[in-house]
Amino acid sequence: MSFSVKHVVCSSDILWVIWAGLLVHIILLYSIFDIYFTSPVVHGMPSFPVAGPPPAKRLVLISADGLRADTLFENRDRAPFLSGIMSGVGTWGVSHTHVPTESRPGHIAMIAGFYEDVSAVARGWRENPVEHDSVFNQSSTTWAWGSTDILHLFTRGTPHYIPVAYDSHLQDFTSNASYLDQWVFERVQEFLSSARQQPRVMDRLRQERVVLFLHLLGLDTNGHAHHPDSKQYIDNLALVDEGVSAVASQVESLFGDKSTAFLLTSDHGMTDWGSHGASMREETETPLVVWGAGVKSQKDAVHVEQADLAPLMSALLGTPFPRNSVGQLPHSLLDCEEEYVVRAYHTHLRQLLAQVQTKREQRQRGRILFRAFKEPLEERLAQVDHLLAQGRFGDAMALMPPLYGHVRQALTYYHQYDRVFLGTCVLVAFLSWMALLLLRLLGVPPQLRVRRAGLVCVAVALPQLVLNAPLTHLLYPILSALLLHQLFSDLDRSLFRFFVCKLSEHFRPLMLFVVATEMLVFSFFHRWMLSLLLVLAGVGRTRSFSLAAIVVAIFPALPVVGARNYPLTLVGGGVALLCIAVFLTKVKPLLFSMRCQMAVALLALLLLAVNELLPRMLVHLLSWLVLGWGLFSPLLTGTRLIARLVSITLGLLPPYLLLSRAHEPLFVAALAALLLSWVFEESQLPLSQLLQRRFVEAALSKHPPSPSLGQLRCAFLLVLLCLTGFFGTGNMASLNSFDPSHVFCFVSVFRPFVMGALLLFKVTCPLLLVVCAFRAILSLTRTPLRHLLLQVLLISDLMALNFFFLVRDEGSWLDIGISISHYVIVMLYIIVLFLFLQLSRLLTETTVATTPVD
Repeated sequence: MSFSVKHVVCSSDILWVIWAGLLVHIILLYSIFDIYFTSPVVHGMPSFPVAGPPPAKRLVLISADGLRADTLFENRDRAPFLSGIMSGVGTWGVSHTHVPTESRPGHIAMIAGFYEDVSAVARGWRENPVEHDSVFNQSSTTWAWGSTDILHLFTRGTPHYIPVAYDSHLQDFTSNASYLDQWVFERVQEFLSSARQQPRVMDRLRQERVVLFLHLLGLDTNGHAHHPDSKQYIDNLALVDEGVSAVASQVESLFGDKSTAFLLTSDHGMTDWGSHGASMREETETPLVVWGAGVKSQKDAVHVEQADLAPLMSALLGTPFPRNSVGQLPHSLLDCEEEYVVRAYHTHLRQLLAQVQTKREQRQRGRILFRAFKEPLEERLAQVDHLLAQGRFGDAMALMPPLYGHVRQALTYYHQYDRVFLGTCVLVAFLSWMALLLLRLLGVPPQLRVRRAGLVCVAVALPQLVLNAPLTHLLYPILSALLLHQLFSDLDRSLFRFFVCKLSEHFRPLMLFVVATEMLVFSFFHRWMLSLLLVLAGVGRTRSFSLAAIVVAIFPALPVVGARNYPLTLVGGGVALLCIAVFLTKVKPLLFSMRCQMAVALLALLLLAVNELLPRMLVHLLSWLVLGWGLFSPLLTGTRLIARLVSITLGLLPPYLLLSRAHEPLFVAALAALLLSWVFEESQLPLSQLLQRRFVEAALSKHPPSPSLGQLRCAFLLVLLCLTGFFGTGNMASLNSFDPSHVFCFVSVFRPFVMGALLLFKVTCPLLLVVCAFRAILSLTRTPLRHLLLQVLLISDLMALNFFFLVRDEGSWLDIGISISHYVIVMLYIIVLFLFLQLSRLLTETTVATTPVD
């Protein structure tokens, strides 16, 4: 597939394209958050209190973090108090959560009434990314007890909010965590008992619109550590039932006015193996038990959305609804006068309509052409007002649920108003950029015209600046205009004929390349496609490469790693170490540092086998030492190419083993064997000579060849192996789910950033092995890195263009989230690959040995 061209693209031009590509990728990556992940929260709306006396003076909200609905309903004998409530004293059913099924977004939906956008992730799930209203804000006083990570979500802007939290060090995943819930119940009971002797506290408690919030983390912690079907989890459920019964009895005894409403629910559920974050039914279905003042008694289960709970609590207390609440008031649960129920629903509609009006004003500001929502919402609400004025409450109620649906559609319409315009700009930028990449690949040199490009920027930006448009309305049109300008500048008449000639000459290999890339796209939805591609990649290659490719192809065809299987992990680790030991017999002389690495690997295997018998602090200390040694030890090996690659594998395998829960060590061993076979094949050298080659010996030629379509084979295999390393033992659902049991050897108390960093290290270990092997091939074949990066850019952009069209803005939250996650992964690929290539240079070419070691 190599060819000669009369236009030669110099190395500096290729380097410029790569740096420009990184910038374009960053902008296009950010664009998807501008289009799909803008905050739904708006400010400036007034509050609308509910007219009439509320049914409850106070509310006790109990969040049993991590409690599954089916676990409570199937173990009613272990929860006799709640079972009695469900038998006709109150209302019970299922509250349906949204993905991601995590604690912070669940509590925001429950208490503030809206579903958070992805900006909360960027703030670490601890800080409010935007100011928002909540039931706590609208209360007269809120007392809260529980975990500091949840309680502190609502402290900003709420001076009457009084949190009492335990230290996060108490959240130990290796012990029975029911003591966390016991701590909460004891503190609440102590507070209620001492309130009688504190007149000021008692006066505040006797006010209306008081909230007592109990956050119970024990079930979530025990579910992570022992699984939801364990004795510890069920026993914790029984403890929660006893504690709720005691608190409810004490509250009724303290006030004695039958004016307290109680609501028990959960932020999310949990899988059978103790994780959450994805969309399985066990994760999205949480229990709902409501009783007390203003609550109907019914035996049949009800189904509500999690965001519906905030307006329900507001209606029970008579507080203004949270300003950004989008849930629908479940009026059928209220046991009140018809007038109060209807007026509460009407007030909530007014609050929602105020959001619509604010969003409409924001979108209309600075626009000459504007299309408002098609339905006359204000006129329809005026009809409801007219019926209420006549006292026709039944007729008014009949009109409001359909009006709620239109109001929600209007909120979505204005929230997504700019999506078509921004999406079109991004699409034009994509197509123009890919055409420019193909021009560089075919040998067409760039024709830079800076002055004309500046005029294009001014022509595009000036109208937007005059209209005071948002920054995003400047960035994406300018990018698409600049790329289009560069494309037409490069394609003059003679170059256009040359471009068409080269396309026709290489039409078949280009079509094969497109089909193979589409198969990579398909592998994001069906992991077995990676297996098929690996088998096809082994056709026509050496026997060792083909055999290793077939072995690695087994793993994507297996089910996603889920439940812990330590025996399989130990067997897999033992087999991996045995295979490495057999290969090391061919490395002469065997370095002392590699002997030490084998010893540390055996120590990690032993530590994994007996970690439950050793003191927890000792296990943590040894595990962190193993991790530190694994990252440092390859630098002691010297710069012989094969020895360094094996040393990197030996360094990463022990900490990876400690983070594994099933057959992952076998996968890494098979992947390492495939990578070594790839190096052997590309080098075309006998093993004896290859063992003597060094990374530093592989200096690049002073006159490197121009980039060619023939190099696409190597670039495509790099992308395939990176995706195999990323998805070989998991998929998007397993990445979204958070299971602390992965990191028990390193940390057992709740440390989200440390745990997340360890899981990220585990995911990136196979990728680092692939990139180090790729650098070895570049050294051996003396191929310029920037040339292959150009082809990788083209592959990743073609995949990203597919995912840009596959992004969904309708359907379930999970479907939308996964489609965007696919796009983000592909757009980040080239950036992460670039960073990993720099890291691999450190791992492969740097040595800290003070004396010669090889």
